[in-house]
Amino acid sequence: MRKWSVRFYEQDDEEKIYHLHKKVFLHVEDKKKWFTWWKWQHLDNPNGLPLILFADAGNELAGQYEMVKMRVRYQNREIDACHSQDTMTHPDYRRQGIFETLANKTYEQGNKEGVKFVFGFPNQNSYPGFINKLDFLEICKVPNVFKPLNIKRTLKHKLNIGPLTTFLTIFVRIFFGLYRKSPSPREIEGLRFVKIQTFDDRFDDLWKRVSGSYGTMVVRNKEHLNWRYKRIPHRDYTIIAAEKDDKILGYIVLAIVKKVDFIGGEIIDIFAEPRINLVRSLLKRAQEHFEKNEVDAMYCWLPRMKVYEKSFRKQGFLPFTSSPVFIVKKIGDDIEEDHLKKYSNWFISMGDSDFH
Repeated sequence: MRKWSVRFYEQDDEEKIYHLHKKVFLHVEDKKKWFTWWKWQHLDNPNGLPLILFADAGNELAGQYEMVKMRVRYQNREIDACHSQDTMTHPDYRRQGIFETLANKTYEQGNKEGVKFVFGFPNQNSYPGFINKLDFLEICKVPNVFKPLNIKRTLKHKLNIGPLTTFLTIFVRIFFGLYRKSPSPREIEGLRFVKIQTFDDRFDDLWKRVSGSYGTMVVRNKEHLNWRYKRIPHRDYTIIAAEKDDKILGYIVLAIVKKVDFIGGEIIDIFAEPRINLVRSLLKRAQEHFEKNEVDAMYCWLPRMKVYEKSFRKQGFLPFTSSPVFIVKKIGDDIEEDHLKKYSNWFISMGDSDFH
């Protein structure tokens, strides 16, 4: 058994972290891009510096447990929480209890710093450890919805049924022709839709006005939004805001993901005054943007709010495979676990995860 000791992150550890990433994930983008990304995610985060604990084996790292800080609105107050991500154990040091040891010590430190709970979206490999060893609560498999824009290409990509694609496309087009009977949303008088280059004070005003109508969610003030969507390296998001009388009523964040034979359009975040016509109008602009860029289908994680569920349904979205798993662990004393257990109490978007 190889020896290792526990310690916290120190300045200039990034080189060792990069090499641990390469050992665990095998394929890691070039060092310069990785360092730019790591600095943005950890050192530039306006919510505070991360909690990172290592199993240090001397010349290399045997493991890492990491929690990125987030401000979260919980029951009418803003608190400190963390997003658990980039958990790694070096292949040569597995089955030595590194994962559990680092995690529990990180939670202890988080509790000392006022962190109330930890949330995450584990992959299949790490999921059993979080649930069985660290006592995380599985809240749900995040519901997904999608809307095909190019039905034939979407069917070909998802089903791979060869010559039958043409025949099935005909039936699916008939189905969607019947399914999408809802008329276009009634436009709000005086509402304009604009692509924005920065989140200004009006988005702070939107957050203050609207957040009370939502559940537990990551704080979406201008500081967080600019960091998350405008200063992020190696990503190209399109942000469309709905404004009226110089007031922001809502926004939607879009990404286009290109594969060899398929182009996906993803709604990374959507946040607005909870009005069906407004949410539907934002979705309509998202579709127009995706169609202009020849996207084959659009996707979104579906919030469990009636306004959003009804809006997506009326805009022709259908349920899709539920993924990923959303998990939470309480580490503060003044948090109600029963509240955390119900997904209907949460508002979660792709932008709250580390997938984008």
